Amino acid sequence: MAQKRVSVRLVSEGGRQVKAEFQGIGDAGENSFRRIERQADITGAVVRRVMGVLGAAISTRQLIAYADQWTDLRSRVDLATGSQEAGAAVMDRLAAMARRTYSSLGQTTESWLANATALRELGLTTAESLDFTEALNNAMVVSGARAERAASVQNALSKAMALGTLSGDNLNTVIQSGGRLAELLASELGTTISGLRNLGQQGAITGDVIRTALIGNLELLREEADSMPATIGDAFTLIGNAALQLIGTWDQMAGASSAVAEGLILLADNLERLAAIGIAFAGFMAGRWVAAFVAARVATFCGTGPHGARARIRQCPAHAFRGLGGAQAR
Repeated sequence: MAQKRVSVRLVSEGGRQVKAEFQGIGDAGENSFRRIERQADITGAVVRRVMGVLGAAISTRQLIAYADQWTDLRSRVDLATGSQEAGAAVMDRLAAMARRTYSSLGQTTESWLANATALRELGLTTAESLDFTEALNNAMVVSGARAERAASVQNALSKAMALGTLSGDNLNTVIQSGGRLAELLASELGTTISGLRNLGQQGAITGDVIRTALIGNLELLREEADSMPATIGDAFTLIGNAALQLIGTWDQMAGASSAVAEGLILLADNLERLAAIGIAFAGFMAGRWVAAFVAARVATFCGTGPHGARARIRQCPAHAFRGLGGAQAR
């Protein structure tokens, strides 16, 4: 038989290279390699399909998250403004200020919602409360406060607006992380940043002082924020904002998530009934298996030859059930 040398290089998609040397093999070895090659192709196809499904699942989860977040924000804004028309106008303004300040649309909306009631009680209109939120966003940009740091300052200020004064831990957060905001408050009260602590203890940093310090400097803060360079992180924030707004708006128009949610709620409401049906079906199938097993055992023990058939027929049920008991014991 002629001897052959077969050299094969398999290249996986991930860049890994496997070199297989088949030396001193004949036709049988070559056929074996062909089977291996076919199996490798099949395996690669399966892996690619699984990775595609995984990627689709991740994308689907993100789409659901965007749709849910937008629905939650829109419904709360509509409730705060009193109508869907006013809510839509507020969301447009919030989206514009988030775009201009490279801020998260979700965080910007949460900031406006947190202060809306307190500002309304101070006599501010919806437009003025939006100016307050934009001024605060710009102050955070100028201060270099991003993400969690900006959120901590906004939360502290929201609590202060609800309480009526900025003091204690809330004031400490503003001084430590607020940067430009602390400077504006100090300027409004004619003191220094360190002097804010004493005024905070006296209850002098009221909601009206905070409002004046921010809204009164809105144009200045806009100019200062516009002069700040954008970062790669800012660009990704804007992409996330655009995706949230686009997917959320489309979802509300199509009503897709509402239909899915109603279907899932219906499933949840009937899950106990479905579980009961499943248990009953399992019991039914188990009964059929036991019956078949018993019948098989009876047939085995009742097998008759040319002699003693009637005697074995009388004994076969007992033998069969003893066999069943032994099977259960095992």
